[in-house]
Amino acid sequence: MEAAVIRSAGRGRKRRRKDVSNALLDRQTKKRAVETRWKALMGRYVKKEFKGSGTFLGKIVFYDSGLYRVDYEDGDFEDLESGEVMRFLIGDDFDDNLIARKKKLDELLSKKDVKTKEVLVGNAMDSVNTVDGVEALSSSELSNSGANEIDGVQVDGDASSSSNSCEYDRDSSLEVEASLVSPPQLPPSSGNIGVPVEFVSHLFSVYSFLRSFSIRLFLSPFTLNDFVGSLNCPVPNTLLDAIHVALMCALRRHLETLSSDGSVLALKCLRCIDWSL
Repeated sequence: MEAAVIRSAGRGRKRRRKDVSNALLDRQTKKRAVETRWKALMGRYVKKEFKGSGTFLGKIVFYDSGLYRVDYEDGDFEDLESGEVMRFLIGDDFDDNLIARKKKLDELLSKKDVKTKEVLVGNAMDSVNTVDGVEALSSSELSNSGANEIDGVQVDGDASSSSNSCEYDRDSSLEVEASLVSPPQLPPSSGNIGVPVEFVSHLFSVYSFLRSFSIRLFLSPFTLNDFVGSLNCPVPNTLLDAIHVALMCALRRHLETLSSDGSVLALKCLRCIDWSL
């Protein structure tokens, strides 16, 4: 009989360790793919049937934390996951009925955006008025503090006059500091530029900014005379339209970058601004 050969159990093949940089690259690629997917669905239309209510046309208005907000033509809305959204998406081949409903839906959403902006502006104005009221109250209390009792001690006339003189000196110093900060002196020829003299410095600042970032904003070069002419033009013109579109595109790209990094404020700005203008 042949002797049985005893074979040692060999080790299994070593598992290749995944490179850390490759893993990071894969995660970034997946993240970009997800961002591209949700951005591509923004502004698309859906048609969904609700039992007992009928079929309604809706529009995807924004995306947040894996959910798409869909506003419907009856004024209602709901949040859907990507799988649900894909089931109800409709193509671009609208018939006459859908075109009319789409137009009404867009008008409804536009009015809704205007109301949202008015609420935001109203809240901002209320905050400013509140701050102004607090500052006015504080200044009134400070001006009268020299004539009132502090912790039960009555201030005499000499101390009151001394505090008033200190306040006068402080106000005088503030006026001197304010007078030192004056607009730059411009040559007499600046009065022939085509805008009021008090706005010439602002004109130069805006023009220099636009020319400095013309490449980043994808703006074709233009002269100062062209810019002044477009400002004085009483009808819409291509130069101001190009500047407006370039600034809005740059702002939207920046807000989308901040929003993808988790900025809630940037996401709110993307929701509130009407980017179709």
